[in-house]
Amino acid sequence: MDFGFVLIIAFTAAMIATTTGFGSATILTPFVAMVIDIKAAIVLVAFFHFANNLSKFTLLRKSINLRLVFVYGLPSVISALVGAWIFGSVDVGLITIFFSMFLITFSLYSLFRPKLRIPEKDSILAIGGLISGLTSGLIGVGGAIRSMFLISTFLKKEAYVATAAAIAIMVDVSRISMYLYQGALYESHTLWIIPLVVVVFLGVFTGRRFLRRLNEATIRKAVLLALLFVGIKMFIDNIKNF
Repeated sequence: MDFGFVLIIAFTAAMIATTTGFGSATILTPFVAMVIDIKAAIVLVAFFHFANNLSKFTLLRKSINLRLVFVYGLPSVISALVGAWIFGSVDVGLITIFFSMFLITFSLYSLFRPKLRIPEKDSILAIGGLISGLTSGLIGVGGAIRSMFLISTFLKKEAYVATAAAIAIMVDVSRISMYLYQGALYESHTLWIIPLVVVVFLGVFTGRRFLRRLNEATIRKAVLLALLFVGIKMFIDNIKNF
């Protein structure tokens, strides 16, 4: 029953992310954390996130912007390793609090300031890469920050999606390697990986065909409100222990 719940949410997350550009890991992780602990959820969703971005990159790889991959992507890879290394020694409850604070901040920011842009400078993009890579390694979600910085470059949609996916793949390989090195993947959860990967491709395919017919703004707001609720609940439940 729990595994079925995870697959349903994963399928939905893949569909939404394909159509709206919304972070698949940001959607899926808090719901997986309702079934297993947050650290295990972050590690497991990393494989899902990797497969999701690999599928998008495969479709749009000809549109990639190599300059941004180096300027933004390389700092992200380095800081993702640092974040994943810290991940192994941080208390589960503390990670949950950080993650819940991220969800609350990201949801409110996305709801009220969706068009805010950051100046496009190589130095600023590199700083953004360091921040998003660190959060990716530590709490499993860096796509929101990555989007906030990359959107300031005014790339065409195809180039934006392909470049963001390429950077995300690099970051995921980096942090997954560290997670595995530290033994953070539970043996009991390894059997979840293949079904999650299959669901990713089904979700991406379905999303491309059907969700474009729906109102993207309404879907995005509904998801953001759901994440805001989950973030507040997670924060209240865990802050009591500190």
